[in-house]
Amino acid sequence: MSEPESRAERKKNALRETILSAAESLFADQGLQATTMNEIAARADVTKRTVYAYFTGKEDLYYAILTRWYETLLAELTNAATGIAAPFERIERGSVAYANLYARNPALFQLINERQSLGAPADESAPNRAALKETKKRLFFFMTETFEAARTEGSVRTDIAVSALVASFIFNLTGFFSMLSVSGDDFVRYFNLDGRRFIDSSVAMIVDGLRKERMK
Repeated sequence: MSEPESRAERKKNALRETILSAAESLFADQGLQATTMNEIAARADVTKRTVYAYFTGKEDLYYAILTRWYETLLAELTNAATGIAAPFERIERGSVAYANLYARNPALFQLINERQSLGAPADESAPNRAALKETKKRLFFFMTETFEAARTEGSVRTDIAVSALVASFIFNLTGFFSMLSVSGDDFVRYFNLDGRRFIDSSVAMIVDGLRKERMK
């Protein structure tokens, strides 16, 4: 059992979250590249020196924002799977949880798209880069366990290695939401679609591709 946080630790963590939220809102409003550390400090109502006491720069803030999102995703997937015996149903419910999380914060995917479009290599020296990698590993492990259980149950396809199946599933699901964040509004408007129904049906099609009968 972990020790309870001290008052000083709670205050420090709360300030870190304030800075993170300020950075994320600015990145959503005007983009990663256009935002300055001075603006982040002003929105968080702290000095720039204080921001640098917690983060080494915008890249480090970016990785911290992603880490926080992936931690939330992992918690949502865990909650969705709680009390559900059938592994494939856990996959289905987890996919819905992912869609709900996207719906609450589509700007996060726009931020990822912008960062990737810059073409700059990842800053491996940024402290929160390591934290992001670790969180992604835990997420992949969680999903791999679920997929292995589904394979044992006989509900998912067996023609692809579990690790490759998980990686492909993540790529397809993430790719869909990444594209949705760029042109989804225009797409559903052009075809006169209900936005949420379009998301749910698209996610269901991705999940359906995992089924064992799809091997035929």
